[in-house]
Order: sequence, then C-alpha cells, then structure tokens
Amino acid sequence: MISKRKLLIPLLILAFIIPVITADVIYYYSGVISVTTTSSPLTLSTGPNGVVTLPSSSGKGYYIDVTVPKGTNSFTANINITNSSYAYFYEAVTLTANQALNLYVTNVSITQSSTYINNMWIYIGTSSDPT
Repeated sequence: MISKRKLLIPLLILAFIIPVITADVIYYYSGVISVTTTSSPLTLSTGPNGVVTLPSSSGKGYYIDVTVPKGTNSFTANINITNSSYAYFYEAVTLTANQALNLYVTNVSITQSSTYINNMWIYIGTSSDPT
C-alpha cells in the first residue's frame, strides 16, 4: 500500500504541473497594432520663378536655378549675378503649410564663388499676399 502511495503522489504532482508548464505553449496570444502615417506639415517646391534661364544669346545657364531634394525640408538656389549690384527673385521657392505651424529657420548657409553676394533675405508671405 505504501509503494502505491509513493507512485501515486509523483503522478498527481505531474498531473497538476504539466498543464501549468505547457499553458503558454497551448494558448495562442494575438493582438492588433494600429499604425498611422503622417505627412510633413511643411512642403517645399520650386516656385513659378525658380528656374529662369539666361537669354539664348548669352549661352547656356540660369539667372536662378532652384532645386528641392525630394524628402527634405531644404532647397538649393544657384544664382548667377553679372554686371549688377542687386538681384531680386520673386516666388523662387514655394512653401506650403499643410497645417497650422510655427516656422523656425535653424540653418542658412551661403556658398559663393566670389565676394559679390553680401546679403541675402528670404521673405515669407501668404498665398493671398506673397510680398
């Protein structure tokens, strides 16, 4: 009788422990992850006067050539100034605000091939009054 109890007790313990141990294996857990994408609140593009070619008599080139790298919030403007002390380019870059935002300019760099450009200003206006 005692030998049967010695055999029965470990079997009962195993009968209770095995379901607890295998519970994580038996049950399948599932979940849902919702992901939404957002667009940049600011879009830059070449404006209507962003590419102005030189007259054909003077050869190839541009007065201004604006490029906006895709996926960035930056632009590059190549400006050729010859025999003048002042140049004004209107609507060279289009800046579109897709939602209300505060605009901060954190970095402006000018690379010049000569010392003729002393100052550069960027004016930002609304579409109804872009000046």
